[in-house]
Amino acid sequence: TKPTSCKDAIIRYADSLENKPKPEELEECLIFYQHPSIEKMEPSLSMLKNCKKLSLSSNNIDKITYLSGLQLEVFSIGRNSIRKLDGIEAVKDTLQELWCSYNNIDKLTVLTNYQFPNLKKIYACSNSISNWTEIENLNKIESLQEVSFAGNPLPNYSQQEVFNRLPKLLRVDGFSQDMLLKKMGVSVVEKTQDPEK
Repeated sequence: TKPTSCKDAIIRYADSLENKPKPEELEECLIFYQHPSIEKMEPSLSMLKNCKKLSLSSNNIDKITYLSGLQLEVFSIGRNSIRKLDGIEAVKDTLQELWCSYNNIDKLTVLTNYQFPNLKKIYACSNSISNWTEIENLNKIESLQEVSFAGNPLPNYSQQEVFNRLPKLLRVDGFSQDMLLKKMGVSVVEKTQDPEK
């Protein structure tokens, strides 16, 4: 069976919507879990001129390509065969959320070698990141608020360890700093209010 092409998937998705928009009118294009799988990103993605959210999750893509000229704010490429994030810099000016869990990514350098002025969230669970330097370098991304790195082979991984290395974050793996303290029973306020605790 031939793999599904991006073009066919986009056209099929647009046709499935009630108002039958043209591909270039789509603000959201959800072409995840195609059967047969999409195996590569193709030039036809350039049709998505107004797309803010593109999901290609649960396919069999191994490289990020052909994002040039797109204005993506949310890009989801989870559950594919991605080894490198190279190619994501094509949407560096607009990208706010990157969902790339369940791949084989071991480096995040592309995110710090380029300026991503609006990037707020990186979800990269269950990849191959094993070096804390990759995480620490994310301090360069001023706008970053939320990350998820659970399931990576980082030594002594914990949410608190990520907060220690990226102190400006609001959430790690869905937890705020306050939630973690409460979970560990370290809430000073609670302790002073109730001496029995």
